[in-house]
Amino acid sequence: MVGGGPKGLAVVRGFRYGRQSAMVERRREREPSAGRELAPPRLREPVDLDAHLERLPRDASCKGMFFKTIFALGAAAGSPAELAKAAGIPARRYTPFLDYPMRDNLRLTVEVARRVYPRLALGEALAEIGSGIRVALPWSSLTSPCWFRIAR
Repeated sequence: MVGGGPKGLAVVRGFRYGRQSAMVERRREREPSAGRELAPPRLREPVDLDAHLERLPRDASCKGMFFKTIFALGAAAGSPAELAKAAGIPARRYTPFLDYPMRDNLRLTVEVARRVYPRLALGEALAEIGSGIRVALPWSSLTSPCWFRIAR
């Protein structure tokens, strides 16, 4: 059913076109910075792992598939046991769909980034690791946001 909705918005089967844009406009009124372009990432600035770990909820978890992928990306830099020891996490067998502490994942990712890309700033190395994750797990739409946040 097509008809005129309130305030001149078209209604098609109960959906009012223009509602989302009205919400965006209201947000822009409340937040002047909304809708502006994002600044480029500051990959050369120092990355404070401890500060990120402090902000991370204690019960945050991550699937084992991400650990396995990080170990695979770091294979040239050391064995999984060596990488785990250097990162300060337990050496264990990771099962793809079981949950493991996200804290351990962040520590491991930083260690692998430092070892695989020793000449890059840590932020740049993490961005490279994130790119490798997207290539290693292209089927997962959940991977990009996860690694983008780590690289920030």
